[in-house]
Amino acid sequence: MKATRLYIWPILVLLSLFFFGKVEAQENKNQVSIKESYHSIWEDNVWIWVDANHAEIECTSYQGDSILIEIEITSSHIEKSIAANDLKKMKVVSEKIGSKHYYRNYIELKRDEEKPVSSIQVFYHIKVPEQTRVSIQNYFGDIKVQDFQNELRITSNYSPINIHKFSGKLSVESTFGDINANSLNGKIKIKSNRSNVAIDDLSGELHMDSKIAEVSIDNLKEISELKINATKSKLFLNLSKPKQYSYELDLEKTKLTIPESIPLEFTKNEKDIIKAHYNMKESMPRLQVELSIGVLTIKTNK
Repeated sequence: MKATRLYIWPILVLLSLFFFGKVEAQENKNQVSIKESYHSIWEDNVWIWVDANHAEIECTSYQGDSILIEIEITSSHIEKSIAANDLKKMKVVSEKIGSKHYYRNYIELKRDEEKPVSSIQVFYHIKVPEQTRVSIQNYFGDIKVQDFQNELRITSNYSPINIHKFSGKLSVESTFGDINANSLNGKIKIKSNRSNVAIDDLSGELHMDSKIAEVSIDNLKEISELKINATKSKLFLNLSKPKQYSYELDLEKTKLTIPESIPLEFTKNEKDIIKAHYNMKESMPRLQVELSIGVLTIKTNK
């Protein structure tokens, strides 16, 4: 019993120091911020291009004719003077070249000037008319898209992506940033590199390239084509009406699980290679999977 008390007390002391020290540090932090707001009227063929770093980005579209962009940067530090000085190193640029509107944030350092030591947060709030096309690039941040129509391009590095209610043309390329989406309708293209993908409620057309990821697609509706090319990945497809699709599978070193209601015709079924198809009719929506090293599981909703 004595030995037990000797171990518990040091842990309690360390936890207390950590907790109270953390609370005190949070209470003593000073925060300063700058906010830039941009407003313009929509024009034909306009593009919004965002090149962000360490930013939290929210994007939506609405029935209107005004493009509204708000960029806010906050700097937090125990010493307010340091927070303020670090904030001066943060730059925001807005420029218009032809039909393209560019927005970006970056750190600007003078010679021999040190990088910011404060806690820096960058926020983009993007609200555009439904007929607006948007391109977003973000490093080490977060991207949220909701109720968006028309064309959207996303390039993400170390930034998770969440999309809710999208209709139009979507292109997503993500490295080390998981993709979660629901209610997608349109022409969708996704390139995932070490980024898991979860899609619920899909209509239209989906082309996906996946590398070292876990991909789940649930609740397929009216689709014309679903094509997946993957390497070292786990794919999970949940179908409500499995016989309404044509299937073409090209698998290498892959564990395949498929319901009996889909009677595949195998053109090759060897130890490491599976080639199979079913219901190959031009009038049927196409489901094509090429997977090298991984797992393919197809289930049906009952």
